Amino acid sequence: MKVQSFGNVNFQNLSNESLDFYKQNYPICFENYIDCFGDTIEDIKITDKFKRNFLNISNINELRSNIFTSPGTTYQNNNKYVNKKNYPYLLIFKFPKIYNDSKICYFENNLNKRCLIVNDTANYYEIIGSGESNKIFLEQNLLLIFIKYFISILVLISYVFILKQLYNFKIRNNFEILYPISLILILTIISITNIENINFLNSYFYQYPGGDGYLYLFQANIIAESFKDLNFIDFLRGDKDIFYHMPGMRYFVGIEKILYGNGYYLHLIILIFLPFIIRKLFLIYFSEKVSNILMVLFLLFPLMHHMGFSYYQYFRYFTKVFAEPVAYTIFLLALVRIIYFYKKSNAYSDTLPFTCLLLTISCILRPNLSSSSFFLLLFPLFYLIQQKNYKILTYFIFAGLTIFLPLFHNLYFGKSFVLFTGAVFTDANIKITLRDYFQLLSNFEISYEKRSMMIEMFKNFFNPFEVHKYFIVFGILISLRIVNLKNNILIPLYIVIFTQLYLFFFLNPGPRYIWIFWLCALVLSLHTFINIRKKNI
Repeated sequence: MKVQSFGNVNFQNLSNESLDFYKQNYPICFENYIDCFGDTIEDIKITDKFKRNFLNISNINELRSNIFTSPGTTYQNNNKYVNKKNYPYLLIFKFPKIYNDSKICYFENNLNKRCLIVNDTANYYEIIGSGESNKIFLEQNLLLIFIKYFISILVLISYVFILKQLYNFKIRNNFEILYPISLILILTIISITNIENINFLNSYFYQYPGGDGYLYLFQANIIAESFKDLNFIDFLRGDKDIFYHMPGMRYFVGIEKILYGNGYYLHLIILIFLPFIIRKLFLIYFSEKVSNILMVLFLLFPLMHHMGFSYYQYFRYFTKVFAEPVAYTIFLLALVRIIYFYKKSNAYSDTLPFTCLLLTISCILRPNLSSSSFFLLLFPLFYLIQQKNYKILTYFIFAGLTIFLPLFHNLYFGKSFVLFTGAVFTDANIKITLRDYFQLLSNFEISYEKRSMMIEMFKNFFNPFEVHKYFIVFGILISLRIVNLKNNILIPLYIVIFTQLYLFFFLNPGPRYIWIFWLCALVLSLHTFINIRKKNI
């Protein structure tokens, strides 16, 4: 598939039909290019293969006219000639021979159905239309239909075979068998509930207008294409001179596209490790029985999904191409490793550079983790200095310095001293400031918008439909004793809880932003209640 906008197409290469369509429907744009398309239009090459029956513009992320809804773009609410409903596209399709005798159909001017037969006589098939509502679909030939059903039957047989083999294992002795079972269940649910996509693993899901997921996919295309063209300057630039959204996510998706094409495979590889990491965390603080109960809840029963205590929720958000699932998984792996260090420093000091690198990667993917990572790494830093372990200390410092990669990027490309993103202190991110709190405490006055935001914040903690949160918060409060604050394995939990909590009172109060807080708070609270019960017994 090749997509061209009339904003950057060479009119001499257009067919007469395309040119007539453009002249009749967009006469002002044809006569005055600048009025409709501005001074600069980036021509983004799209080389991905889209194996879908429905080829609508609105179903293919990389082709969507998100330029009309993203802040700071050329067309945002200030173009009286073209918009997302009438934006003209020129679509050119080429098919392998196996598609011969299939039909590519569309609704001409969104009214009359028109079909073009795929065969060897035409080199390409041109479809003219406007807006995201273009309805284009493929009527497959019998051979394609047979192959599709044959593969589906093979997949079904394989699925039954795998389930049978899993059933033969004794779950009690092989608890990890629940991990692939839950994974298969989650992927099946996601695939069935997203009927517009033929195959969940074949392509990224459609991302809603203005969402972060669409932006990362768009930027990842630029990064992947720059890498393939050996244009390493544009590869490192990552579509922006100064980062606004998450710095690392565009590169993560870009690398995913370079390695695996237009699918979620790198996401899947990382999230496959999540149950192992979570269970390791539980086994530090709980017995194997309690850990197994918590794992069953995490894997199969999303009762606390808004708190991030749900494997399904991680998959749900990674289908949106959000940074949290990947960043939090990497952060939790580092957290488990650093708790081992706090527990037994001598045995794990040599692994600190790698642990530090994991934390910095998670921060670049999700900068709100940087405060927690900084305080988690202070004790290891002082320990290495005290032990005069200069070799490991050098590696440790170099690993920590990677956190400044976004700063170097912003300095080099944007000539601006921005540590992570330019969004940190914007109204879109900082919802309530210290000045707002001071004003509230001094004269009990605050604007309606700020008051509404505070109410939304407190709803995340005190919701009549989430009573379990009361017990978790209560558990944290009663755990605040000197003996616990000196406990080496509890110190990392306290660090994460309080460093994530104070950020929450200033940032956007979205629930996914404090999944790490709730997970650590749940562990600390349960640990506190279990120890109280043991003492009473």
